[in-house]
Amino acid sequence: MQDEHALTPAQRELELALKSVTPTAARVDSAAAAFSAGRRSARRRARFWQSAAFVLLLAAAGSWLVPARHIADLPSDRSGLMVVDAHPPSPVRPLSDQSLFILQAAVREKGVDGLPATDVPPVYNVQTISTF
Repeated sequence: MQDEHALTPAQRELELALKSVTPTAARVDSAAAAFSAGRRSARRRARFWQSAAFVLLLAAAGSWLVPARHIADLPSDRSGLMVVDAHPPSPVRPLSDQSLFILQAAVREKGVDGLPATDVPPVYNVQTISTF
């Protein structure tokens, strides 16, 4: 501890002045403090998710810019033959007469008259009688 007798008159005056000072009561608003802490915590979480979304966006953009693999890039076995799926191809079904490709070809060849007849029921005029 310091010896009180070793103080200079200026230091004694300062000591007396500091002893006479009383601290003021601090008013802490607990709701405002909790709100501020929550806002800072939420900001950190939001920055985390924003950063993660940005990284995923960059990865998606990068994968879009990378060219697609070609057949030459497919793996092959040791004999140099290309590895192909062993399932036989599905049989090709003939196109329907109502398919868009067939209808477009018919219109190109014969015009509108090349379209097939439709089975549309006849239209009847129905009169409604209303009484007021």
